[in-house]
Amino acid sequence: TSDLERRADAIDTKRFRIRLASPLVLEEKTLDSSSLLEAARRAYSWAFHEGKPSLPLVELKHWAVTGELFSGWRLKENRRRGPEAATAAGSVFQFECGEDSEELALALAALEYYAVGPYKPHGCGQILVEKALA
Repeated sequence: TSDLERRADAIDTKRFRIRLASPLVLEEKTLDSSSLLEAARRAYSWAFHEGKPSLPLVELKHWAVTGELFSGWRLKENRRRGPEAATAAGSVFQFECGEDSEELALALAALEYYAVGPYKPHGCGQILVEKALA
């Protein structure tokens, strides 16, 4: 957890960007405020072995995204996994929060390790939290 705390110290929760390091598969949508906060709560709970924290609201201000199809192979069934709509790696989402929150920073730091969405075991949903552009 000390690594997460150090990483959280570098995150400005008032304005930050999420950059996808791998494709993101979310059912019929892309990364918005509610899906980011829910994923951050889960990551916090996973990392710190506590209940889901109450996090401040964040607002999606800007985004630059492209889409792609994601598929793979189901080893147990010996067949192809159906193609899923995904937000492509490199897509960026800029968020703003009305307050500087230590819990949000810790949750975002944990999310860099935990990832977003149901396809985490397949390498999807990896994110990087970056400083927002002006």
